[in-house]
Amino acid sequence: MGETSVKEAPLAPLAPLALLVDDDADVLRLASRFLEHKGLRTMTSESGFGVTNLVREHRPDVVVLDVMMPALDGEQIAALLLEKNPAVVIVFFSAVDEEAAEGLRARVPSASFINKTDGMQALHEEISHRLVGALRTRAR
Repeated sequence: MGETSVKEAPLAPLAPLALLVDDDADVLRLASRFLEHKGLRTMTSESGFGVTNLVREHRPDVVVLDVMMPALDGEQIAALLLEKNPAVVIVFFSAVDEEAAEGLRARVPSASFINKTDGMQALHEEISHRLVGALRTRAR
């Protein structure tokens, strides 16, 4: 099972919490640092196993999932999370080709997709966009 860590951003505990799940420790480290610099709190996991427990225990504002991971991939994790809570905010952050990304968008329409080649700023912008949308929905 992969390693899990929680890091507090300077605005904690008021800052949004992002759970990042990727089997690549370097990607997790880079994304975590970048998002923390942007003011988010982050929690990371190198494995999809136990993610539903992490979500239940820590209630992240957004879950960022790699698609291609061994054993339990991002789409499978998303299905488990959405089954338990259809309102969970999911952003796929992966390096799959456009055809695979389109299929993923069709199968998991409530999630959004950012290609890793688009960079960390694109990921941050999508997270910000999704969190504002989630807050508007909750306020209604």
